[in-house]
Amino acid sequence: ATSGLGGGGGSGLGGGGGRGLSEIPEVDGKEPIQQPESSVPLRLLLAAEPFISAVPNAKWEDLRPIRHLLEELRTNPGIRAACPDIESIANDIEFKARGLLYDEEAVRFTEQMDQDCLQAILAYTHEAGQKQGSLYIELNNCLRERSPEGRAGLMRTWGDFMHYFLKGLSKLEPASGVVYRGLPEKDAVIAQYKLGRPIQWGAFSSTSQAKEVAKKSFAGDKHSAIILKITITSGRRLGPLSFFPEEDEILLSPRCRFVVSSPPYVEDGYTYLDMVEQKGELFVF
Repeated sequence: ATSGLGGGGGSGLGGGGGRGLSEIPEVDGKEPIQQPESSVPLRLLLAAEPFISAVPNAKWEDLRPIRHLLEELRTNPGIRAACPDIESIANDIEFKARGLLYDEEAVRFTEQMDQDCLQAILAYTHEAGQKQGSLYIELNNCLRERSPEGRAGLMRTWGDFMHYFLKGLSKLEPASGVVYRGLPEKDAVIAQYKLGRPIQWGAFSSTSQAKEVAKKSFAGDKHSAIILKITITSGRRLGPLSFFPEEDEILLSPRCRFVVSSPPYVEDGYTYLDMVEQKGELFVF
């Protein structure tokens, strides 16, 4: 495989339904806690997870995309409808990829990655400070769909993107250990996340190894939110392959499944709940 930042054809610089478990009715349909201005990327701010039931496993690895990543973003009708600024996003991705050519860490990260995979990772981390129309939010909203119709729409709109994205993530070294993620609606989470309960969000989840990042995501409202302390084995550190590398984001796959491993507890003035990732084939490229 050729580097996503190197020369040649693999260059990243080219242009170019069932629900097995209960849902969380207390969270579903509610707006997330309003956030004041923050230095934390939107992906790491509080966001409700409306479903925790098992998600059908889509075979993204079996797809055979016929377009390169940027062409797919620019021409797929579903993506264009979901992300009206997709042309600007694609231009940002191209520019960011060119800059990574001069980043030694990024070159190491992409040694086994082609340009489409690199650009898919960059696309996911792109955000312009608003939620509506952000690629990662629109993608995750579709990934949370449990209905047959919703899963079919997901495949039509995001199938090729997911193929490139998951393939790219599979080329990164696994991140293991403890990560943190803040969730709003503490009381609703405590009511549903019972000790021993299996959990699957079904969407990509942004976490951080720094507890302080999770605390910052609360924007000072630590009484109505909760920090999940998650022991993982298959996270992916995006590092320089992000528009916000300073937060050292650890991304969890939609296929990740967890078990709640503690009741809620209070530490340093914050409420915590522990979860442990279960073993599974998350990246099969």
